[in-house]
Amino acid sequence: MKNFILTAFVFVPFLLSAQDKGSNISTYITPFAGVIFQGEVNTEQTGTAHKLGHFNIYDTDFDLQVSVKGTSKSTVGFTYGLTYGSVWNKEGRKLSPGFEIDVFHTSASHASELSNPLNEEVTGIVGVNGDSVVDFVDEHYKAGHHTFSNTMTRNSWNAATNFTLSYDISSKISVNGALGVGFAAISLKEAESLQVSPASANAEYETTNENGGGPVNHFNSQPNASNNLMTAQFRLGTKIQLTKKAALKIDARGIYQERGNFTFGSTQYTDHAPTDNWSYIIDGGFTYMITAGFCISL
Repeated sequence: MKNFILTAFVFVPFLLSAQDKGSNISTYITPFAGVIFQGEVNTEQTGTAHKLGHFNIYDTDFDLQVSVKGTSKSTVGFTYGLTYGSVWNKEGRKLSPGFEIDVFHTSASHASELSNPLNEEVTGIVGVNGDSVVDFVDEHYKAGHHTFSNTMTRNSWNAATNFTLSYDISSKISVNGALGVGFAAISLKEAESLQVSPASANAEYETTNENGGGPVNHFNSQPNASNNLMTAQFRLGTKIQLTKKAALKIDARGIYQERGNFTFGSTQYTDHAPTDNWSYIIDGGFTYMITAGFCISL
C-alpha cells in the first residue's frame, strides 16, 4: 500500500502541468466487463513428507524433501470493474492528460504440471535401514519421476492508479492510453495437488482409502491460500462518443503481477505420510484483458 501511494504522487507533477489557463477538468466513471487471457508462468512447489516407519517396508522413519517445478497452462477467464477518472481538456488541443483509478475483479482457473528437476533429498533418517531408504528414494524419486498435477480457481481484487493520455481523432472518436501501478489481493481456492508419479499400483494417482480409493489431495487440510502482490498495467483503447454524456470504451490491457508465494495446508490422511504445510510459488507474469464499458460523464 505504501508503494501504491508513493507511486501515485509520481503522477501528480504531470497532472498539475496540465492545469494551465484555458483548460477544464471533466470527470467520468466507466463500469466495464471483459475477458482475460492468462499466459503460461513458472510454478514451484515445496514441502516435507514425514515417512514414518509403519508406512514403509523398512520400519525406518525419514523425511522426504519435496521440490518440484513446472509451468501453468494458459487459461481464459472473466473480469468486471469500475474506473473513476479525470481528464484535462483544452479547446483546440487534441492530446489531453488525465488520471484514473481502476478497481476490478478477475477470475480464472489455474492448472500446472510439476516434476522434480533433481533427485528428491532424504533427511532425518531414524532406523537401521538408512542405506536401503536412500537407495529406494534414488530409484523411485529420481529426477523427473516425482510429478504433480495441480488445479485450482484463481480470483483477485485489483486496484491501480494510472496516468492517461487521450488523443482526439474527431469530435466523436478518441484513442486512449494509460500506464499505472497497483496491487492485487489474490486468492487460490479449492486447490487440488495430485501426485501422478510415483503412484499406487494399478492407479493413475497416489490414492487413499479415506475417500474409497480416490486420489490423495495433498492440500486436503487447507485447500485455500491468498497473498497481496504489487502489479503494473498498461492500456490502449478507443472511446466512441454516443451521446453528450455517454461513450463506449473498448480497451486492451496488460497487467504484470510480481512473483507470489502461497501457503496451503498439510497432507492429513490416516493411510498417508503426514506432511508440513506446502509452499506453492507462482512466478511473475502478464495477464491480458479485453474490456468494454460505458463511460458516463459526471
